[in-house]
Amino acid sequence: MRQGKERETSSVVQLEANLDDCPGQLVARAIEAALEAGALDAWASPCTMKKGRPGLVLAALAPEERRDAVARVFLAETTTLGVRMHSVERIELERELLPVETAYGSVRVKVGRLATELLGAHPEYDDCAARAKERGVPVKEVMAAAMAAWRGSRRD
Repeated sequence: MRQGKERETSSVVQLEANLDDCPGQLVARAIEAALEAGALDAWASPCTMKKGRPGLVLAALAPEERRDAVARVFLAETTTLGVRMHSVERIELERELLPVETAYGSVRVKVGRLATELLGAHPEYDDCAARAKERGVPVKEVMAAAMAAWRGSRRD
């Protein structure tokens, strides 16, 4: 059995900005730019703003050393006038990318473990999308083939 170790709790910064007057294209660009600036993840969630107006909460997780760069992206790329920031703790699974061979070509499968316990596996979407495009098949077909190949190759 593969030996692993439980991941330590780590601290990251969560950044947020409420947007009620920002076009969707700018929100999409802000998410992309936040990731380019070093955010670990970035997203937008719908919300109801004051006076019942629909809006979005733009958010990102970033390492402390990338906090200011990601905040600058939010301010530069959107209509917000401010960014909230607070530290959050998280536990991460130990991750490993394992290549598997399918009838469509090679696909990486991301495997997550806590200590030595396998808790999840999922094919990398970009690999599956590329193989699907090359072969003219649906992405979900390549994903299923990758999971079948991974299950067939497990040694832990």
